[in-house]
Amino acid sequence: MSDIVTGDFNYGSVDADTAAKLEYFAKSGKALIRKSQIQFIADFGKILSEAKELLSHSKTGTFVKWATAEFDIGHSTVYNYVNAWEKHLSNGWKDYLNWTQTALYLASSDDLPKPVMKKLAAMASTDMVRQSDVKRVIEAHKPKPEPALPVRESLEFSDDLDADGDAVWSTPVEDEDDTPEPVQVTPEKPEASIMLDSLGRQIPKNLRSASELAIQLVATGRELDKFRKLAKDYLEQPGGDWLRMQDISDCIKVLKDHFQQAAYHTACLKCSGKGCKVCEMTGWIPDYLKGTL
Repeated sequence: MSDIVTGDFNYGSVDADTAAKLEYFAKSGKALIRKSQIQFIADFGKILSEAKELLSHSKTGTFVKWATAEFDIGHSTVYNYVNAWEKHLSNGWKDYLNWTQTALYLASSDDLPKPVMKKLAAMASTDMVRQSDVKRVIEAHKPKPEPALPVRESLEFSDDLDADGDAVWSTPVEDEDDTPEPVQVTPEKPEASIMLDSLGRQIPKNLRSASELAIQLVATGRELDKFRKLAKDYLEQPGGDWLRMQDISDCIKVLKDHFQQAAYHTACLKCSGKGCKVCEMTGWIPDYLKGTL
């Protein structure tokens, strides 16, 4: 018997044959809902886009005023549909059946670089693309910050003028003696780098190990993609005919989500990392509880 639990329904409450059929019906129904949603976004986005073009020479704000009045939707919703149609769905909405609405809206809000869209398209070919996936790929594509330049000796403004009458900048001196005195330099102990979490908050020292493990957890989740590719290769070989690729992809998705959602998100706001009932004495909040902050 299946041990899958969805909401209040436990598949283990029915026999194995019935559970298998119900799971198939559920997947088929969800696919149909996604198809209906994406097709609706495409059709409605096209209508709004054509209306926007028609009113392009009218007074600024006329299009939004018309759309919000006729369809009782907000300004941002109007442009969610318009951008989704103009930037993606006009080239073929069926390519986006594995995208959630929020993921599609986010990917349409800005002109994403081609490598980002290519990565998301590859992801959609085997799995669902969610808003969190879009955010993660966008973040990974951002250029790494340049290392900070070393601090140079400060300059002081002098009262002297050069031959052209311009002010002279000079380094500060301690005294008027021209003979340089030996200076003994004591190596300074480098300060510990400040580590910030995804909210921009400083990570307490006692929680840095947890935050470092979070990187490994997310990386391990990504490694699971190799198993999906391996299963797909097996499927195409003699003897792999009975592999259920969709079930394998679903299981891998669950595992990836578990690794990512169990990772460090931020120090507990209640105890600031000391440990309390809210964070179950760990001192920190995992990714899957970030919505409770």
